[in-house]
Amino acid sequence: MTAPRPGWYPDPAGAAELYRWWDGQQWTLAISESPQAPAPSNHPPVGLTELDGVPELAGVDRQSGPPRRRSVLRAAVAVTVGFAMFVSAGLGLGLVIFGEDPSRSRAGQLPTPPAKLPSTPTQPAASGSPAGQLDDSTRMARIDRASMQLPPLPYRLNPKPMELPGVFDVMFSADADVHRRYNGGRNWTASVALAHLSPAMTSGHDLERSGSAAIKAIAQHFFGGHRTTVSNPAVWDRAVDGHPGLVFSVRANYSISKLPSRYDEVTVLLVRLDDGSMVAALSSVPDDADAALKELARTSLDSLTIS
Repeated sequence: MTAPRPGWYPDPAGAAELYRWWDGQQWTLAISESPQAPAPSNHPPVGLTELDGVPELAGVDRQSGPPRRRSVLRAAVAVTVGFAMFVSAGLGLGLVIFGEDPSRSRAGQLPTPPAKLPSTPTQPAASGSPAGQLDDSTRMARIDRASMQLPPLPYRLNPKPMELPGVFDVMFSADADVHRRYNGGRNWTASVALAHLSPAMTSGHDLERSGSAAIKAIAQHFFGGHRTTVSNPAVWDRAVDGHPGLVFSVRANYSISKLPSRYDEVTVLLVRLDDGSMVAALSSVPDDADAALKELARTSLDSLTIS
């Protein structure tokens, strides 16, 4: 018998109304509420000792056994809604929240006007923030014990760590133009970032609740005036160097005058550190970005390590 093609199939673990990613050879940890969700960029296998059979022959009673990660998927919807609003209106607009494009400023040109202004401005990272640094030569960003290599050119570094009070206490980022001056004066970009969540977002919470609390706070301060809807949410476990983590994937849809892009693929990797704090590695890439930009963003998130 020929194995089924890779795709989303009814979850053989018994989770009603959920779909699990079949990679063409075995089941993976990725689950989704929609069979039309995009393929997960990283989908570690479950292993045949946990789930057996192929999609057509799984033979599992879907009414028996506890649903797998149902609460996490619900949290993913809440988290990714907030991240989509933040990323598409903030990171996806050239990181205007966190600073100007340094390359344009050094060239003696006026910075591209921001596509929106946040209701709560960001500021340089406070002295009490976790230790963070960015090596311009290697593009390695470090926050506390987390390290991630930001993508190379054409992604531009935003060299100064920034803070969004009460949400991100330190953040490093890079962005690359997808549509320059799409409306005559503003750029639409692909963006990648490493951030440390504020203690207020993580204290006493599990991974899912901490992420939801952080994104709700972000959504209160950023929307940018562009209506953004979220579709195709998916979530799966992904530990990083022995530290628990979750990957959230979502499509952030928008319709903006004179902008060819129609949605961003948003990926967020949340990881809890030994001290209970949380770091977020995230990317937001427009649907019509070059394949090279998408691959560079994916590679950057995959480079996250915890020492």
